Amino acid sequence: MSVDAPRVGVATAVGVAFAVQTGVALVIFAPPVLAPAATRTMGLDPSTVGVFTSIVYLFAAIAAVSSARPVAALGTLRASQVCLLLCAAGIALVGPSAAALRTFGDKTAARALAKKIGVSMVPGRVGSMNGPLSCP
Repeated sequence: MSVDAPRVGVATAVGVAFAVQTGVALVIFAPPVLAPAATRTMGLDPSTVGVFTSIVYLFAAIAAVSSARPVAALGTLRASQVCLLLCAAGIALVGPSAAALRTFGDKTAARALAKKIGVSMVPGRVGSMNGPLSCP
């Protein structure tokens, strides 16, 4: 007696693969984009971004060589999800604190912090607006 596994539609599979690839791209490309401000704030040399990029490509090479067996055992989508989970764990280990995320989630607080540490900013309206047509 065999049990049929549930079938996943093509659209669902493509959607999940797209979400996984988007998440991994965010993990890989966000640090170099944020690095100029982050290295200045932390007092690090901006060239440390190259170290991060080297580590990413090292682990990508290792994963490419050793991924055949997990993909065969888990399937393509499940193996991609495991990789995304590992990326999320890496962000949790070395990522910003909850307080930093709250600060950068609030536009006014983020602008105040940027001004305090000397980041050049484009002039803009500070505070709330009364609707889409309330621009000066």
